[in-house]
Amino acid sequence: MKMRVLLTLSVLTIALSVSALAQQKDTADSQLAQQLDAIGRISDEGFNKGDAAAIAALFTQDAVLVLQDGPVYGKPAIEKWLEGMFQNVRFSNHLTKADRKAPPLLSKAGNEAWWFGEWSTAVQGKDNGPTQQAKAYWSAVHVREGDVWKTSMLTIVDTPKPAATGDKTTSPTETPSN
Repeated sequence: MKMRVLLTLSVLTIALSVSALAQQKDTADSQLAQQLDAIGRISDEGFNKGDAAAIAALFTQDAVLVLQDGPVYGKPAIEKWLEGMFQNVRFSNHLTKADRKAPPLLSKAGNEAWWFGEWSTAVQGKDNGPTQQAKAYWSAVHVREGDVWKTSMLTIVDTPKPAATGDKTTSPTETPSN
């Protein structure tokens, strides 16, 4: 009888401990997600205002921005790249969304975090041409500098354009005819 009571108490203690740890982890994940979401909100504001300096301020000095055309190395080069882009196009309704199916991953030391998601925006050339919708996926490595999270690497992967209707496409197993 005593053994059964002790065993029950032991199981109950372990269950409560695991539950408390899970709640702490959920709270920590939620706090980290809020801090990293702030980077996305500031970036969205910067794109909508055409403010290269505000966006560049989110990066570390040695950050790398990985684009389809190749990487951009360092915060000054990232700001210069953004300035060049803002000279040619205007953005509106820029929206960064993190993937909520997976919380950000935090390093054991607690000073690096990895997260991913997607963004969308409306883009218009400076010549007031037609507005086009753009969408892409992103992944980021963030590092803690004091109490502030900064982006040390950001990778942007464009979403593929839908195939034109009526065009014959070649499957991976077919050889195109000459």
